[in-house]
Formats: sequence, C-alpha cells, structure tokens
Amino acid sequence: KPPSQGFGGVPQKLQKGSEQPTFASCPRVGPRTVANLRPTRVGKIGGLGGLGDVPPEALKKEHPTIFIHSQQVPVALLPCMREVTGSMKVKVKLFALYREKAGTGELWLELPEGAVVQDALNALGNLFPDLEELLGRAFFALNKRYVQPQDPLKEGDELAVFPPVSGGAKKFEITRFPLSADEVMARVVAPSIGGIVLFVGTVRNENLGRRVQYLEYEAYPEMAEQVLAQIGSEIRERWPQVEDVAIVHRIGKLEVGETSVIIAVVGAHRQGLFDAASYAIERIKEIAPIWKKEVWEDGEEWL
Repeated sequence: KPPSQGFGGVPQKLQKGSEQPTFASCPRVGPRTVANLRPTRVGKIGGLGGLGDVPPEALKKEHPTIFIHSQQVPVALLPCMREVTGSMKVKVKLFALYREKAGTGELWLELPEGAVVQDALNALGNLFPDLEELLGRAFFALNKRYVQPQDPLKEGDELAVFPPVSGGAKKFEITRFPLSADEVMARVVAPSIGGIVLFVGTVRNENLGRRVQYLEYEAYPEMAEQVLAQIGSEIRERWPQVEDVAIVHRIGKLEVGETSVIIAVVGAHRQGLFDAASYAIERIKEIAPIWKKEVWEDGEEWL
C-alpha cells in the first residue's frame, strides 16, 4: 500500500517517480509534511514556497527523491503537496504512559484541512515510534467528548489521547481497529482464573451458496456497548461461576478471514463457560444494534 502516515498516501506510480504529478492527482497533505528534510542544506528548489531545503545528492538523480519521516518521496511531488490544500493546527494532549513515551504532555500538530482523528493518530505514531503500537488501544476525546477515529477535526481543536482508564481496558467495546484474541483475553485474566473460553467470529468466503467478497458492519456504538454490557450481566446472573466477561465487536469493512467479534468468558473452572460464550453470541445477534452488509460478486444485502 502507499504510505498513509505523514503525507496521506501517495499513488504508487508517483512514488516511483515514473511520471510528473498533476494537482488533480495530488494526495491531501499539509505544508508541514515536508518540514523535516534530511540534514544537508542547499538552496531552495523553485516552486517549493519555502518548504525547506533539499540534500544536494538528491538533485543529481534522474528522479530525485528525499526522505520525509523515513519515507522516500519524489522531489517532483513537493510542489504538488504544497498546492493541494491548506492546513490547520490541532492541540494534542497526552496522558499517563502515552505522555511518558512521547516525552511531552502537550503538542500542536499541523494537519491538512479535512483531517480526521485517525490522521492525528497516524501523525503521532510517525512522530513518536514508541507510541505507534499503543495507539491501537488508545481512547481519545475531542474537546472533552469521546469520539471515533473517523470524526473530523477543525482548527484549534483539542484532542486528548490516553490509555484505558484506571481499572483496566473496556470489557465491552465497539471498535474499528483489528481485533486480537490475546488482547481481549488480557482484559479478563486474573490469578483466580483457571479456565478461559474464547469465541472468535471471522468473515467466511461463502454464505448460502454465494461467494462473499467482504462484509460491512455498522453499529450505534454508544448503545451497542451498553447492550454488550447488559449481555455480560445476564451471563453472570445465569452462570454464577463465571467470574468475568469481555465482548469486543469490530465495525467497518472486513475482508474474508478478518475477525469481527471476540467473546472471552472466564472462571475458576470450565463448567458453564462454553454455554455462556454460546449464549453471548446468540444474544448479540438478537438485541445488539449492530448491522451487517454482505457483499458478493454479483450483489449485496443487509442481513
């Protein structure tokens, strides 16, 4: 895939320097994208608008390139990147482990106009490599309200990024990020646990004789998380030997083989755990405000 961090994803044919870009084909990027050029400084290249200097060795190549945030970018793209869009500044506040990993609790990011929360997270991972893996489990609030990765940003917004609150990760969650059985299981393990049952639902390539290309899940996240918590309470009431439950459901586009839902049920012993996990997935299908669209080679349908 073309790189998605730092400059928004450049078409592969342009990365290779095989042709000159046009403004119509330019990626959406902001001027700060090209602020960190590599160390040797020479005169400005015409058309860069003061974006920075270019190492002299880059200018000697047939298709000169420079490195921006560890990515090799054709020099020919720089004017294109400059002209396509304006930029905006967003204040980012980091807390707890994230603050320690970044070495700062507050910074300003300059992002392209039209950027969303995920673009800011990508930029943070680019700036602070030690944060990149942690950001997949991050919580974030925009102007002191919880938001989703696809929510838009605007000039002057304050984006808070932080790990799960004290007491552990959310045990009932709707997310757009890929799911990990080990990570969900870690939410409910404890020294008293002797048995763990995991149900992992994945996207299969066939249903009712039709070849499935991919699924799209949609949810009412705030309500869905409350319903998942309700299902957890029902399990604890029906099977008192169950010590804890976690249910995490993914939404968005899922390819064949990707995981859509993980249910973890734990207790001191195995009795009742299998039944409880089966009950959980059936109840999700019955009452959770989560919808699935199945896309085939010759059509699609909401199920």
